[in-house]
Amino acid sequence: MGSDLYLEKLDEDIAHGQAALMFSSPGGSERANQLNSLASLFLQRFWHCNSVSDLQYAAQSHSAAVQLLLRSHGHRSTCISGHVIQLLSYVKGERTNEKPRSLMDLADQARERYRRRGHPDDLETAIRLRKRLLCVVPPSNMFRPVIIDLVASDVNERYLRTESLMDLEEVVDLNRQALHSAPHDRSLSLQNLGTSLHTRFEIKRDTKDITEAIQVHREALSLRPAPHEWRDHTLMDLGDALKARFEQLGNYTDIDEAIHLYREALALRNPGHPERGRSLGKLGQTIRTRFKQSQNQDAIEEAVSLLRQARALHSPVPS
Repeated sequence: MGSDLYLEKLDEDIAHGQAALMFSSPGGSERANQLNSLASLFLQRFWHCNSVSDLQYAAQSHSAAVQLLLRSHGHRSTCISGHVIQLLSYVKGERTNEKPRSLMDLADQARERYRRRGHPDDLETAIRLRKRLLCVVPPSNMFRPVIIDLVASDVNERYLRTESLMDLEEVVDLNRQALHSAPHDRSLSLQNLGTSLHTRFEIKRDTKDITEAIQVHREALSLRPAPHEWRDHTLMDLGDALKARFEQLGNYTDIDEAIHLYREALALRNPGHPERGRSLGKLGQTIRTRFKQSQNQDAIEEAVSLLRQARALHSPVPS
């Protein structure tokens, strides 16, 4: 098969894989296998196109598969970072020294120990090693955005544990670095930056943060047209940011758009989807907030119905 035909077939297989996930059952090994297969396809396309975004998508697909397997079977499959380690050995077809691979290996081991044992020292070791890796890998290295994402993820994990504003500021800065380093599809970096800006807004209440979060989530959404596997998450992220700005500034245009986005996300989360309950709750609560003063009876009845459905799925209803 010629190279162009092979890539065309690969693009088609990836699109079919993403579409299939939208209609698959929410949990268990079958969906995990689909996610792993999609990760493999992204890796194959990476080898042919050298697009680091494919490597990022492969990592995210595999990570989702790992979480499903952990919940359903209590074990994990081969870590996608193993592929990252191999790929770090090549820059434009040339073999690099072993130091980056060793640092990545040690960092992954420390992160895995932290996941299993929850010891803060293991997380600190992972962060320190990944930062050393950033010092070794030059800015021109096409894998640098992936490494920055890993550092940001680890620092964010530390923030969730300590609630240190200094950690959160570092996460925002790292996400900006990853975004500026992303060579092609920037949707993952945009999503991460938007989320960290929204988190900082909730603490500092600086309108500039939530406005920028809205802007970057909009760009991420434009890069994730249907049937993109994570479009529903981006719709929810943008809706959350608009709703947060409404709560601060009171602009009904923001909450109306949030309702529209939540509706679209719900339409993508068919019955059985693990996040359907969350979408029902968010949409119901937001409609209730929007129309509680106007006493729009139809809207209030819809909100009550949506919230009742969310509770039936044992999903927490937003206050």
